[in-house]
Order: sequence, then structure tokens, then C-alpha cells
Amino acid sequence: MKKKHFWIIGLLTIIIFLSIPTFHILKIKWNEKNLIIDIPKGFTDDASQLNLTKVDTIIQVPTDKKEIEIQLKYVLKYAKENNLKISIAGAKHSMGGHTIYPNGILLNMLPYNQMELDTTNNILTIGSGALWEDALNYLEKYGKSIAIMQAFSSFSIGGSISVNGHGWQKNLPPIAATVVSFTLMKANGEVVNCSRQENHELFKLVIGGYGLFGVILDVKLKVVENEALQYKYIRLNPDNYVNHYKKYISQNPNVNLVFGRLRISDKHFLEEATLNFFEKVNGTIPTLQTKKTLKCKD
Repeated sequence: MKKKHFWIIGLLTIIIFLSIPTFHILKIKWNEKNLIIDIPKGFTDDASQLNLTKVDTIIQVPTDKKEIEIQLKYVLKYAKENNLKISIAGAKHSMGGHTIYPNGILLNMLPYNQMELDTTNNILTIGSGALWEDALNYLEKYGKSIAIMQAFSSFSIGGSISVNGHGWQKNLPPIAATVVSFTLMKANGEVVNCSRQENHELFKLVIGGYGLFGVILDVKLKVVENEALQYKYIRLNPDNYVNHYKKYISQNPNVNLVFGRLRISDKHFLEEATLNFFEKVNGTIPTLQTKKTLKCKD
């Protein structure tokens, strides 16, 4: 009888032990649903949900190249005649009001996401509204990948270029380094090609210009061959970070991607860190998993 009681008590202990994290997860999930904010008609917000702003009009751009040029020329003319400002938005991760102007016109560029790959020169022509994850899924069919991109894959191409975001590729510059050229619609409706040789001043201003100099339409990006990488990480004291980085990253030619993290939880705040990196390995390149798996911030 005592043995039976022992097993019952043990089973109840296990159930209670498992129910605590389960209840916690379900509670968080429930609260997340309650945090979804319905945006009132005539308003918009960015990804932070902290910048609810009243706007005049929200315009969904078309997918076709000729159609978007016709539409945007009309929008620019209408905005000028009615003294309205125009904001340009993709995934809306350029937060703090960068993608919203009060009582202005908001262009939603996400539909403009067509892609075409020049396999001879390894150059991808892509619509500025496309997301990085769209580009990754498209390039995988050709055994190619993005040369430099932000850690998250849920940003738009145009947005990332507008902020000139940096990637987590080892010892490589920001995204601008992979931009061959782009077409830009200026405030007067003229479409120009911008590169390091053609309209080079606009080229420099638009990259990192937060949409102040025109609307980015089509972008030509350098791409690279896909490679098999293996993830590794080291847990360490922040005081040893530089020495470990030199030893495991700088002096290791096989490292392709790298990023660091500091512990920010209540316990041991900033007392621990991790060095996370990906090494090239010989082996089969795995199939790209479901969308948004490369999230690691437009």
C-alpha cells in the first residue's frame, strides 16, 4: 500500500511540475492575442505598434513595372497639387515615425516584389517591396544566396537599402556594398538609374536616405553561391569577448557568419555572453525551412 502511495505522489509531482511551464506558455500565448491592436480606418502604424498615425490615404502599389510608374506619377502630381507629404513603407520596421507622415500619403510597396536572376553575372533584379525571405526562397532554386543582408529576413529590400543596414557576414560592410544599381522615381516623376557610375550622387544619397530622395523601384543586387554552414556557439564572460573573438572568429577563415549576444535577463545581467558563429563545412546544403526561419531587424 505504501508503494502504491509512493507512485501516486510521484506521478502527481511530475504532473504539477510539468503543468507550471505549460500554464505559463499558454498564459503568454493568450496575452499575445490580446495585444493585437486593430488599426482604425484612416490610421496606420509601424511594426512597433507605438506610432499610430492618422493619414490622408494608404495606397497599395501594383506589381507590374509599367503600372507602378504610371500610378506613382499620378500620386506625386496629386500630392503636389494638394500639398501632401508622401511616406514610403515596406515591412514598416524603420520605426519611430520614419515610414509615416501625419495626414500624408502612405505608399505600401510590398506588392512590388518581382524577381529575375542573371545567372551569368550573379545579379538579382528585385522589386523594392520584396522581403529578404522572398529573395532567399527564390535564389535557393538556383543554388544561390544573398551576399549581405540584415539578420532578420522579414524586412523589405527597399527598406534595408534606405537605412543601409549591416549584416552579420564576417568582416563585410553594410548592404550598400552589394547594390549594383537601382531605379529611382524622383519627386517630379522622372525615373532614373542610379549606380556608382550613373547618377552617383543620388546613388550615395538614397542608400541610407530613408526615402527622402525618391521612391526606389527595382534593385540589382550581387548574390553568391550557397554554402553549407554549421552553427556553433561559445558561452563566456564578457571580459574575455575580444580574445575569444580573435581566436575563434578572426583567425578562423572558415567562419562565414557571426553575431554576439549579452545576457539581459534579471539574473546575471550583462555578466554572461555568447559568441555565435557559422562555419563552412563539406556536406549537403539543407533545404531552406519554412518562412522567417532566418530571423536573428528595415
